[in-house]
Amino acid sequence: METEDQKFWEKGIESGPVPKDETAFDVIVVGGGPAGSAAASYAALDGNKVLLVEKSSYPKDKTCGDAVGGKSLGHVEELGVGDALKSTPHFKFDSVLFSSPSGDEFKVELPEGRLAGYVFPRIQFDWILFDRASELVRKNRGSVIQNFAVKEMVYENVDGGGDPGTKSGDKRKVIGIRGKYGGKMLEFRAPLTVGAGGVYCPVADSLIRETYDEDLIDKNKKHYSAAFRQYWK
Repeated sequence: METEDQKFWEKGIESGPVPKDETAFDVIVVGGGPAGSAAASYAALDGNKVLLVEKSSYPKDKTCGDAVGGKSLGHVEELGVGDALKSTPHFKFDSVLFSSPSGDEFKVELPEGRLAGYVFPRIQFDWILFDRASELVRKNRGSVIQNFAVKEMVYENVDGGGDPGTKSGDKRKVIGIRGKYGGKMLEFRAPLTVGAGGVYCPVADSLIRETYDEDLIDKNKKHYSAAFRQYWK
């Protein structure tokens, strides 16, 4: 990890060779954001042969609140990226301010001497986690593919046999993924697949909407959130 370079997070990340079609893994992780990178890293550290796929490529940014809270710092250290993160431009925070449209405010101060966390632009945070995940995964016989678009899940019946089909609920078991890379369809299999692709994750879409016939998104908007990000001096 090139921490000497102030903007190393603006460089591409080497993923290594693309595995052959129908290669088998212990774990497949779909999505190379913080959740996917962390999941792939921990799985690799446990000795698993992991496939980590990301639909885009690094470097990339994302609008977010950018905070890495106190609970997350433990994972940051466990994954060995604490020093790399602190070497990049960041802010420390020790309190949280809540405000309403009416102008009412409520500030939560953390105990003196306790650090709540850091604020890093996602382009830095995500890059460092994905770079570390790539390193750990490849060291443990696994593979990493950027620009891989998952098109469908591979299923079988939990009792054996072929895919029982849509709306089959608990009878359906994920055994792999199919996706496109460089214009070519590839299939990979694993007994465990982790969907970490965000709100429109193809794993979640296939399981929730197709397999269980439920809405992936709350159409009535009973549960809704929005984010606004602003840095100033």
